[in-house]
Amino acid sequence: MKTLMLAACLLCLCVSVFSQQVAKSIPNSTSPDGRIGFLEFRPSDYGSQKHPLIIFLHGIGERGNGTSQIATVAYNGIPLLCSQGATMRFTVAGQTSSFVVLSPQLSASYGYWPSFYLTEMIKYAKANLQIDTNRIYITGLSLGGGGIWGAITYAPISPFDAGIAAAAPVCGTQTMDDAAFCSTIGASHLPVWAFHSMDDGTVGVGATQHAEMLATSCGVTPAAKFTYYQSGGHAGAWINAYDTGHITRTVNGGGSFTANPNMYEWFLSHTRATGNTVPIAAAGVAQSITLPVSTVTLTGTGSGTNGATISSYSWAKTSGPAGAGISAANASTTAVTGLSQGVYVFTLTVTDNHGLSASSATTVTVLAAPVANPGPSQTISTTSTLLDATGSYSPNGSISGYSWQQVGGPSVATIVNAGSSTATINDMVQGGTYAFKLTVTDVAGASGSAITDVEVLFTLLPVEFTYFKGQKNSTENLLQWATANEQNNDYFVIERSDDGNKFVSIAEVAGAGSSNAANQYTYTDTKTSSGNYYYRLKQVDKDGKFTYSKVIIIHENSKTGAAQIYPNPVRASLSVVINNDVKGDGNISVYDLAGRSVRREIVIKNDKVLNAAINMNDLVPGLYIVEIKIGDTYKLTKSILKK
Repeated sequence: MKTLMLAACLLCLCVSVFSQQVAKSIPNSTSPDGRIGFLEFRPSDYGSQKHPLIIFLHGIGERGNGTSQIATVAYNGIPLLCSQGATMRFTVAGQTSSFVVLSPQLSASYGYWPSFYLTEMIKYAKANLQIDTNRIYITGLSLGGGGIWGAITYAPISPFDAGIAAAAPVCGTQTMDDAAFCSTIGASHLPVWAFHSMDDGTVGVGATQHAEMLATSCGVTPAAKFTYYQSGGHAGAWINAYDTGHITRTVNGGGSFTANPNMYEWFLSHTRATGNTVPIAAAGVAQSITLPVSTVTLTGTGSGTNGATISSYSWAKTSGPAGAGISAANASTTAVTGLSQGVYVFTLTVTDNHGLSASSATTVTVLAAPVANPGPSQTISTTSTLLDATGSYSPNGSISGYSWQQVGGPSVATIVNAGSSTATINDMVQGGTYAFKLTVTDVAGASGSAITDVEVLFTLLPVEFTYFKGQKNSTENLLQWATANEQNNDYFVIERSDDGNKFVSIAEVAGAGSSNAANQYTYTDTKTSSGNYYYRLKQVDKDGKFTYSKVIIIHENSKTGAAQIYPNPVRASLSVVINNDVKGDGNISVYDLAGRSVRREIVIKNDKVLNAAINMNDLVPGLYIVEIKIGDTYKLTKSILKK
């Protein structure tokens, strides 16, 4: 009781000093208390104009009976600022306006804000106050923020008929009507600006992110604004959002955000007046290109509402890598040049002849082309050979498709397994040179190509190979080959490569000279570590002439077995299962296409199988790279699509 009396005295003191915010009530049969109590703020210049109106909804801790407990309404948010002497006067586009503020008190019988509180306040204001009925704005914090979401998405009662010009939910609870979101906010083009702190431990930031997902799926115009403060907790969201100045804060992602305009100035830039509603902007469909292409054309449109015309266009890059140049930023259609790998967001703002603006964003995804590696050129004495593309890779993630095609040669060869990483070529003719084109496609849909040549000698080589093969034995690679006959053969040079392109000599093995008998050879390469290795034989005659065998590849053993990463696409939780012999400390990292780390999980692999889960729920939809590292010997990357 003493606390309530003290609060009432403080409220009276504020009223006596500023004479602007007073407690009132109106009868209401719907309310459990039979009335709606509220605080009414009138600016010092009340009566000099038709004032814009703000209706403020408080949080759960300020509920009361509307009479003796009304002082609690001024504990937070706008009514607190009014009690502390805020003038609520702002200048936008050369016009100064002073707000009238109504702050109703929610009955303690409710755990949510029924929409009749808003409609009754609007009725009261229209009947008793000198307000501009085309400039009515609603906002609320915490439970009150949820009340705002509920009111503007509740289809049976249309708040837009009451003249609501804009809404600002602050750290609101998740009470929006998902099914009606597009048909209420979307169809009525209601401007919305929502605020939340990333570290809010009372009402999780996911509630506002859920609303952003709905707004994005609807493509609402004007585009809803969402500001996520990096820190501040629950109260920090409304302290920052309701500040009457132009404060600068750190927002999610580490960037700096300055509130210019602030929320009140943003309110005043919107009106529901006939012939003076915001225009409609459309930035065009999302695009995707693959380097080396580095230019796109953005085609936007703008249309005025209620007879207004578009007077200007403005394009801006709102996120993405550095270096993009907008050729004609003030035209509806413009070229963008100098794009590099990553995801860009370009925003089009259109302004009509009344000075009202609307914005729309579109994305441009720039993919790096995968590298196709069809293996080195070959000189063979047989009419068949093996083409190996396992050295191909992509910076966008794993290779998802291979395609081999003959693009040159004196005859049509037969390609076996043309859609796999390794293809067998048969039916070539002696004395001909053939060209084969490899095209690889990655998980992002980007593709790259390269060509390799195969020369088939017309005459028999001094050495006729029966086979050339290799296998992994523990930490050694065993090479084996055999000849059916040899003529004037001096020796073999064993050449090794770790990429299939650059080979180095590692040993020599003496040949049989001239022999019509079958001969078998072996060589053990002991200087190997983890990874794949390529080998070829350089056969050298006694007169110094030489030819090369086919190239073989020895793959790493099960210690580098692939991990299972699923589901792909993923919505919430990404499962990672690693089943191999590698053990040790490691980490699982998730990067966006700009190379920024957005997730990092430390793991310890003590057994053969490791199971891990990565929370992807709060990441924005798009393509991400998952990188797995265990110890110094195991590394795997894979692309994941987040929906």
